[in-house]
Amino acid sequence: MKKAYSIQVENSAPSQARSAKSVVWAAPLLASLGAREAVDLGCGRLRNLPVLEEHFPSVTLVDTELQCQRVRALLPTRDGVELVSLDEFRDRNARYGVVFLIAVLHTVDRPSVRKALLQAAAFKLRARGFLVIDVPTGEHYYRVRCSKANRHGDGWAMGSGPVRTFYRSFDAKALDRLVAKTESFELYERKSIDKHIVRIWRKCGPSRGVVRRGV
Repeated sequence: MKKAYSIQVENSAPSQARSAKSVVWAAPLLASLGAREAVDLGCGRLRNLPVLEEHFPSVTLVDTELQCQRVRALLPTRDGVELVSLDEFRDRNARYGVVFLIAVLHTVDRPSVRKALLQAAAFKLRARGFLVIDVPTGEHYYRVRCSKANRHGDGWAMGSGPVRTFYRSFDAKALDRLVAKTESFELYERKSIDKHIVRIWRKCGPSRGVVRRGV
């Protein structure tokens, strides 16, 4: 039976203006390692922009066409900052030093789209560039809203009415398996921040599979 609602991933964008703690942690680290061009893939309401501008000369904000339309008026008119749709991002020839994929993967209800986002990140990164991923795990807000009644695919539909959002529960092993399946990255550093799983992956080079930092 066809679902009586649709999933709109754009409505999952966090409403708070504060930058993600994972970005606050990772941005200066990766800038110190030489990354200069940053991408916020799934930029939402631009909450991470202030931190990214502080550490990277070039910041590219990427989201769906609908989300770009919603936030274009919020975009500062400064050199080095641009907002592009996901299709535009894929089509351009530019390569980047770091891609941030923050609070995105758990909101996407189609596994094929999660895979495509990771593949796009891998393709657009420079050789030995970095991918930063952040997903929540075990948050009370989601746990109390997950039941058999709102199961949807490999997760749960959130909300009510004809337009809803989606939540996929990830633990560290599931997240790492998802990224490893791309065969494009090696794990560089792992971290847990306030019930969020945070990973820095590095685009594979001649040698692979070595965890450099973290526990």
